[in-house]
This record gives sequence, structure tokens and C-alpha cells, in this order.
Amino acid sequence: GETVPSWSSANLTNGELGDDGNSKDATMDATEYESEGGTKLSHTVTTVLDKKPTNSKETEFNGDGTVTKLRDTDFTNVELDDDGNIKDATIDATEYESEGGTKLSHTVTTELDKKPTNSKETEFNGDGTVKKFTDTNFTNVELDDEGNIKDATIDATEYESEGETKRTRKVTTVL
Repeated sequence: GETVPSWSSANLTNGELGDDGNSKDATMDATEYESEGGTKLSHTVTTVLDKKPTNSKETEFNGDGTVTKLRDTDFTNVELDDDGNIKDATIDATEYESEGGTKLSHTVTTELDKKPTNSKETEFNGDGTVKKFTDTNFTNVELDDEGNIKDATIDATEYESEGETKRTRKVTTVL
């Protein structure tokens, strides 16, 4: 037989449709499995208000069902394009080892006109102290037809912690 790469199950609750028939307000609950009836890979709950995402909680699992990572993401300043895709937003994501577990990272990314402009990421040690802080600026960003970065100048500066002495500086151009 043919191997299925993954299988998903999705539910929509608290849904309210807009005049165009698309979800205006909803809670979307999606679970991805290795295969139909197989091992659970991830579970995501996303809240949408006025057609805009406001929060997403994603849990990733090991093959034995234990949690490998939990990602809690808040969306603010969201503006949509005519097709309902995110055009502008501030995306604030915190990643944990597990529910209530050790914080691994915190990232705030700003996007304008579907392009990233800035990202600030703090990575943490197991004891909660800052491992490193990276401030990344994106300029001259061009996207391909799928919305992926095709060209950009990416200027990333790494610090020991936010507001501290500069550790390294890296400028990368993506072609």
C-alpha cells in the first residue's frame, strides 16, 4: 500500500460566518496524525475574531505521546489583504518545553505588506536566564509567488541579553 505522509482532523466551534460565507469569528481545533488512526504529531487551537487570528496554541508530540514543545502565539495589529491573508501584523510567540514547563524562547515579529520588517528573539537557558537576544532587521524584501522571501538584506545582531553588550553582528543577503 501507499504510505500517507500525515492525516489531519479539524473542528470549527463558536463559528460565525461573515456576509461572504467565510468564518468571521471561530475557534479552530486541528490535530495532525502520522497516518489515519496513527500517532498524534501536533494539536493546534486557533482563535479568529472578525476574520483575523488573535491567538494560536500549538502542541507538538513525540512518538510516545509526550509533549516536545508548546507554542503560544498572539496576533495584534492584524490587517488582511483582499483575499483574507495576513498583510500586516505583530506576532508575539513564546515557546515552552511543555504546558507550564520551561520557557525556551520568546519572539516578537513585525510584518508590513506581508513582509517581515523586524524580529526580536530571546532564547532562554533551562534555569530561565537569558541565553541570547537577537535583533533582526529585514530590508529590501521581495517575495516570490508563494509569499516566501526571495530577496532581502537581513541584518541580525546578537547580544548576551536585551540591552547588553554586542556579541556578534551578522549581515546576510538572501538571493
